[in-house]
Amino acid sequence: MNPLTEKNNELVKRFDRWLLVLRYSPITRDIYTRAARDYLKFLGDKFVTRSNHLDVQEFLAAQAAKGIRARTVIYKLYSMRIFFDFLNLGGLVRWSPPRFVHPRPVRREIPPSLTLEEVKRLFGAAKTPHERALLEVFYGTGCRTGEIQNMLVEHVDFEKRQIRVEGKCGARVVMFSKHAEKALRRYIGKRDQGYVFVSRTPLQAFRPSPSTSAHGGWGCHWKRYDKKGKFIGKGHAYISVRKQMSYQEAWAYFAKLGERDRPQRLLGAQPLCPAAIQKTIQRLGLRAGVKVNPRNLRHTFATHLLENGADIRVVQELMGHRNIDSTQVYTHVSRELVTRTFEEFNISSKALEIARGGVWPANQTENEIPRVYLREFMLKGFGDQLGRIKAGQEISCLIRFFRLNLNQSSYPFSTKFDLIFCRNVLIYFDARAREQVVRRLAGFLLPAGYFFVGHAESLHSMNDILRSFIPTVYTLAETPTEGTHAGR
Repeated sequence: MNPLTEKNNELVKRFDRWLLVLRYSPITRDIYTRAARDYLKFLGDKFVTRSNHLDVQEFLAAQAAKGIRARTVIYKLYSMRIFFDFLNLGGLVRWSPPRFVHPRPVRREIPPSLTLEEVKRLFGAAKTPHERALLEVFYGTGCRTGEIQNMLVEHVDFEKRQIRVEGKCGARVVMFSKHAEKALRRYIGKRDQGYVFVSRTPLQAFRPSPSTSAHGGWGCHWKRYDKKGKFIGKGHAYISVRKQMSYQEAWAYFAKLGERDRPQRLLGAQPLCPAAIQKTIQRLGLRAGVKVNPRNLRHTFATHLLENGADIRVVQELMGHRNIDSTQVYTHVSRELVTRTFEEFNISSKALEIARGGVWPANQTENEIPRVYLREFMLKGFGDQLGRIKAGQEISCLIRFFRLNLNQSSYPFSTKFDLIFCRNVLIYFDARAREQVVRRLAGFLLPAGYFFVGHAESLHSMNDILRSFIPTVYTLAETPTEGTHAGR
């Protein structure tokens, strides 16, 4: 091997050890070191410390030419930045070439999710307690694969139905349903410690084999494990031909001899590997006829919560997101939710005319409007309007219905309001336009007024003007100065 190649490989090994010191997860370490090795392989006989930003650009171009996704190329660039930061920390380079490469921003991908019907088919395909428990925890908690892999039995609280998990964002507590509780109890059984999801490897068998030595006899080899279930080596023994043992006698002798070497791995001592978790979920998908992986189940968990009215801050906590922007993407996931919202709240010309008329079936308002208000402010219909009611002049003169383009720089309001309803509207705007719209509307809110948004919407980036009162309801953080709405 070329001496320069050996030096490059040695740097990657040291880089991996340094990532271990920084407590990066094994998956992250593998991604970073693999990207570093790919770059060194691309450089060939060139020493990594002599490469520059042009080499980095050529490497990324070569990766893109292979058909790799744009986001994966960005991940490789980020990994190389970490690698060169490590080299800079050790004094091997004075500058970081990847830091001088700035690709185009990659559009955030819409996470794929499953429908309720597909989820039901998945649960129907689960045959074993292991498959059922794994599926219940994935869909019922929204955990990441790494969090499920490291989940411990002693961290499962069946009374509170909570599990303490550890992942890339640190430790957090997740909740699970009664269905998941039943599945977990059945799967865990009498175990009170160790990993929740474990590999069900078959018991180690002692198989005597004829010895290859000149003296004949029987020989046997077996694996040995320590108290923590870690493989520590192999055990072996030999029976002389002079003892004239049969196969069954030799098997009994080796089995008794091997018991002292802890030949069976303690159940729960080693976690199920990520590849085995993924294969289990994919196997369920094949049976159910659904294309699925662990990441799909996590996205489905968040999407279904939002579709059923969960507050986005609650979903952020349940998903373990540090930044709510990561959660915000789920507000754009469900086409069914967007279509339903559009059909219910789209303001057409016909809808405006109906609203201006102020006429409703009387039976729809009996339980909605107090009788005293009906008598005082509403008019009963007669003739062809029998069975209908209409808003009186006292009410209709105070209400205006018209189209309003929220993207325009100013709004045609001459007064401020006690209540502003903006429910299921902001999801149609990007982050920048959303902030501009909210700031303009907040300029027309009275100091003691309330600003209403939908369950899938959040105003976390506008704490300087609006503060959360209760979920989906906001009040002014401070009284806006005169002309706030005009200057935004």
